[in-house]
Amino acid sequence: MKYIPAFLSSFIIVICLSMIYFLAFTELFQDRLWGVKRNTFIVILLVYALFRFYRLFLSLKKIK
Repeated sequence: MKYIPAFLSSFIIVICLSMIYFLAFTELFQDRLWGVKRNTFIVILLVYALFRFYRLFLSLKKIK
């Protein structure tokens, strides 16, 4: 039961990183997001993924 939050955090990190990849290098949502809005959303997703990674690291450190 201790590892379920860690698994979910890992899943969220992977989803955020894949969304960042698709927004940065493909034409996904090109009709709705462009320019500064698109770059801002990429930065927000990156900061959120880093935050979740930090929280995952702390929780795994506490479990051991």
